[in-house]
Amino acid sequence: MIENNLTGYINYFRQLAVMHKDIQHDVKSETGGGAVGSKKFTSYSIEEVVQGLRTTVGFPCLAIELYDIETEAESFSNITLRPAGAFMVLCHPENDSFAAQENCYTKAEQIVYDILKKMYNDLHGSDADACDTPFNEIEFHKIAITPVGPVFGGEYGYRVTYNFEFNKTIDLTEPPEEGTFIPIIE
Repeated sequence: MIENNLTGYINYFRQLAVMHKDIQHDVKSETGGGAVGSKKFTSYSIEEVVQGLRTTVGFPCLAIELYDIETEAESFSNITLRPAGAFMVLCHPENDSFAAQENCYTKAEQIVYDILKKMYNDLHGSDADACDTPFNEIEFHKIAITPVGPVFGGEYGYRVTYNFEFNKTIDLTEPPEEGTFIPIIE
């Protein structure tokens, strides 16, 4: 059976949103509990950037995209999965002024750097334990940080894209577990 990378990936970022002093996501808000505006973590798809989020969130918000995976191969029997992830930190401006938008960008940028520092130190810090993260490695030297806005309901912030490697790797060249495919009896 394939290990579930998705749950670990979502939970890692959820905990970052819970622990960050400016976000303070309330996990109870994900199931209808918690105070109004306390849901400050969500996932989103690219389509939602244009159409709007399918869920109501408070701000600042940490929103993650589910990762994409591409394959890379040095040879026919040496296939590597290359996941790519993205997240956004968004703030809602107090009004439509340029100064309010600038404040959003400033706050979001600081939170982005806080998150990236935490990710780096979770992997490479003096007391790092990669088992506490879904990542085996993140290509910190190839991260892209792009300003976004207005998105969703008029929010501004930054989108961060990065390539990484999961702790739980999947070898596509291994046969599936016995019993995964049931033979057709004619």
